[in-house]
Amino acid sequence: QHQHDLFIQLAARWDRRLSERFGLGIYLAPVGEPAVGPTPYPHRLSASVNPMSPLAHHNQDSTHQSSDVVTVSLGVPKVTFEGSVFHGAEPDDKRWNIDSGSLDSYAGRLTLRPGGGFAFQVSAARRGDPEELEEGDQTRQTASAEYMRRTPGGFLAAALIIGRNLLQEGPEWGNGLEATWKFGGRNHLFGRLESVDRDLFELINKRQRPVGVEPDRTTVQAVTAGYMRNVPLGIFREGVDSGLGAAVTFYRFEHALESIYGHNPVSAQVFLKVGFGAGGGMDHSSPHH
Repeated sequence: QHQHDLFIQLAARWDRRLSERFGLGIYLAPVGEPAVGPTPYPHRLSASVNPMSPLAHHNQDSTHQSSDVVTVSLGVPKVTFEGSVFHGAEPDDKRWNIDSGSLDSYAGRLTLRPGGGFAFQVSAARRGDPEELEEGDQTRQTASAEYMRRTPGGFLAAALIIGRNLLQEGPEWGNGLEATWKFGGRNHLFGRLESVDRDLFELINKRQRPVGVEPDRTTVQAVTAGYMRNVPLGIFREGVDSGLGAAVTFYRFEHALESIYGHNPVSAQVFLKVGFGAGGGMDHSSPHH
């Protein structure tokens, strides 16, 4: 439900231990993730079953598919400091190429892993002219808490994510809470709560707000609940994680949008998931994990 380029990540990473307590890492990516945001949702275990992209993707982790990323990290026990330079423009509508450009953006992230399956991060980035239809640079700030734990027959994963873009008209927030529970070896329950800021003109007219129209911010909230069961597909060999699932999403917004979207609309999804080499385990991770 959210298009990406063919290559979501092309990267190489080099790590060296400087001493018993300190480690150095260098990450180079023609396409990859700079040091801002939580684990991107395509790699996040708490989002691994939900077929829908988060509404707050462009407030939290849309930078995961940036161009010409150079990241240097310094790690000490339980704490990692990272800094990146990268090309800030969002990918264009040509899905097969690599959108290279100047290193016009920078980011920094502090990650804490105290143990017990928890990971906390705070980060910020200054992105050079990221939007093709909106002129100007953009600052993004995020904070998140992620949790992962193995359980008999599966795992439990959850994430609380706060993100905002600092725009000329003020901050645009996108916050969410999501979780996935795999149990019995084949069953998955998943859910997501979200609250995002959006431009009222664009939601009503379904097009970019033109120059001269004053911004008018509104909040959209959504709650999703779903279930998936692993179902082996005979046409595939071992190492394929396949399943059938369904989900339902309820939306809430102000009355001005009801003439366009209806009163308390509901959407439903039925899906087939095929994951190659996933094995249904806990191997979803991002470079900074």
